[in-house]
Amino acid sequence: MNDDMNRVYPRMEEIDFLVSGTPVYWYGPSALMKAFIDRFVYFNRTENRKKIRGKRATIAVPFEEKDPETAIPVVDFFERCFRYLEVERAVRFVVPGVT
Repeated sequence: MNDDMNRVYPRMEEIDFLVSGTPVYWYGPSALMKAFIDRFVYFNRTENRKKIRGKRATIAVPFEEKDPETAIPVVDFFERCFRYLEVERAVRFVVPGVT
């Protein structure tokens, strides 16, 4: 995935708004989304933090259960990641009852 991400990082500098979406899998994000977010470690370096700081982001979280609280761990995961990266969270979309 590193080669793929090396193509993604420069493009992320160009964006104004990041949209992330994942269904709830066992009260967390999908493995693919978690792996993608794990690659954001690139932005931990001082010289790279400015490439993401101040961007805006939103999340879309569909899930099968009807109880909206089911999405809390996923929403919290993204909000903590965005806060750490100094990314501004815009409106979020949490959609229960999706099969």
